[in-house]
Amino acid sequence: MKRCIFFLVLVCSFAQLLKAQNPDPLYVIDAYRKGFMLKNKDSVYYQQMFFKVFPSDFKTFSKYYGWDYQLNKGRPLTSTPSNYFKRVFNSKAYSRAEVIKKIIGISVNARRFNSASVSDGNGPAVGQFQEDSFKFALAHIDEFLKALQTRNQAEIVSVWAFYMDYPNGKYRKGDYEKVCNLIAPHSQAMIGLVTQGYKRDVAKWSKKH
Repeated sequence: MKRCIFFLVLVCSFAQLLKAQNPDPLYVIDAYRKGFMLKNKDSVYYQQMFFKVFPSDFKTFSKYYGWDYQLNKGRPLTSTPSNYFKRVFNSKAYSRAEVIKKIIGISVNARRFNSASVSDGNGPAVGQFQEDSFKFALAHIDEFLKALQTRNQAEIVSVWAFYMDYPNGKYRKGDYEKVCNLIAPHSQAMIGLVTQGYKRDVAKWSKKH
């Protein structure tokens, strides 16, 4: 009997894990609506449920929020309201440390554009995530750097490259200088990694097509 109960618990736990890793898009939409759009006694619960299934890496994030190039159409959650990620990032239903961990996880090896072309972006949601997560990182730079420094150098460079991956060279340079000035009191070594990411974007967007 004990073995049967243990096996049942194990199966249920595995099912919950699979659901968290591969949530139904309708479940994600419903959890966001009930957690962030409707103000009621269960809002915090649904915010927590939403955050639990929110992606932790770019591959999964793109699966829900990116663009399907083969079908040339958006994926289930490509079209999101402009304040979508801001609401998720600033919720009090979970810790800021958890938010930063997810933001960094998604930003590692992420791409807003697959090549130096404004016609092959990953969709509006990826662009909105890029902008909002970059602003969130700068607004909480101490905590962000602490979490980012747990990653290897290649991953760190990829995060900064993602945040400056856009065609406007003037804005990119301005953001690069802003980041360096902000980080300077904290870590000179990090500035070197920011510079690598920045140079990667400069090289990418300088290519002629």
